[in-house]
Amino acid sequence: MGKAVAYFLVVVIGVGAETICRDQRWFRDSRYCLIDEQMPWQNGFTICSDMGGGLAIPDSMEEQQFIWEMFTDTISTEDVWIGCIFKNDQWVYPGEGGQVCQYTNWAPNEPIQNDGCVHLWRSHAGEWNDLPCSWSQFVICEIPTVPPVTPRMSCMQAHAYMYVRLPTHCLTGHVIKEFPVKGAIACGSACRDEPRCRSFQLRRRSPGEIICQLNDINRYQAHEKDIKLDSACDYFNMTV
Repeated sequence: MGKAVAYFLVVVIGVGAETICRDQRWFRDSRYCLIDEQMPWQNGFTICSDMGGGLAIPDSMEEQQFIWEMFTDTISTEDVWIGCIFKNDQWVYPGEGGQVCQYTNWAPNEPIQNDGCVHLWRSHAGEWNDLPCSWSQFVICEIPTVPPVTPRMSCMQAHAYMYVRLPTHCLTGHVIKEFPVKGAIACGSACRDEPRCRSFQLRRRSPGEIICQLNDINRYQAHEKDIKLDSACDYFNMTV
């Protein structure tokens, strides 16, 4: 019988180590991460998707107030994007299959031009306003505390897994096994074969020595204090 071959696609997060939450808070079943950079709506949508969530979208007055207070407590000027966009003559959130944005909090006389994307407007105490999606605003990502389980893909004897790499960071307090390896593929194979493994990291302890550490949770399930900046460590999160 032929030996199964494992293929690994490692994706480096495009914004690298800078994609770290300037502020991070929890509301109900989600974690909210304020990205310390202004960007077009689509860029924010992509970054939030890469983190396992989407652009924050208020579903109630309580959530609206939570998001606005989080933003204004941290950023003293400018505005922040939320997840609603104008599509097919209605305001929808594309991350939910085009579902209509049920809760709204438009400023007086808004929306006027149906410009495309929605932000929380500082000059109107966080009420909604529409802007061209190409404008740059701050971004808050909304990430489920426990992300949905994604089935592992397989094709005959070949198994495909995707890992997202977060350079110079380590998940602490959740290592279940560690051992020397030659590189990421060997460590990823070990994670694949360990039923409890949800993520892994490569730690460089001395020149030429790489230690594979298997974790029993991933970074989306971890508390922010467990994610440490570490120049000698690279973290890998399994996404598929």
